[in-house]
Amino acid sequence: MNILIIEDDAPHRQLLKLFLEQQGHTVREADSGNTGLERLDACDLVLLDVQLPDTDGFSLLAQLRQQRSELPALFISNVSDPEIRIRALELGADDYLIKPLDLRELSARIQSVMRRYGFKQEIRHGPLVIRPLTHEVWYGKTPVDLLNQEFALLVTLARHPERVWTRQELLERAWGTDYMGTERTVDVRVSNLRKKLQLAGSATDYIRSIRGVGYCFRAQSV
Repeated sequence: MNILIIEDDAPHRQLLKLFLEQQGHTVREADSGNTGLERLDACDLVLLDVQLPDTDGFSLLAQLRQQRSELPALFISNVSDPEIRIRALELGADDYLIKPLDLRELSARIQSVMRRYGFKQEIRHGPLVIRPLTHEVWYGKTPVDLLNQEFALLVTLARHPERVWTRQELLERAWGTDYMGTERTVDVRVSNLRKKLQLAGSATDYIRSIRGVGYCFRAQSV
């Protein structure tokens, strides 16, 4: 899952980023409201602080909702005043967590919010099962161990079977517009994915190369 953190406290932002990446998520960062608005395009969920250098979190939430009305948003804040928390929830925040955060609680609350939004807990294509919230991939009864970048790429492709993606689109959608890799990185990750699925017993080449364009995922019946 792609998560955007809008937080001006760099050490705290890095702590969250490290934890969420260890949980298998792709994380993008912003240290201000304006930067956060520029990085909304590929994210599935946003964590934002109430107090930011260029705006307040409530105004930013309204702007987020204008651009992405369906985007889950959780506040993270030092402010424990019940009136502030109530106001945040009344304005449409999906949750409000007080610093210092219990990281396991953060993970549980993210999963709870995504379930409410109908975020698929499983993506199935034949014997291939992908679980985005728990960062698991299975082929039949065999687990498939993937790196974070490989997992993000597989989820992006498998969620949109038969859609043709350019390499640049996959770079931006799977890993974010601020990712510094090249289009060759996509080819390497696709090759690794194919090998790992084959080692797990797959006789199907789920990822089809589209010459001169990029890749698409072959739809399979459940």
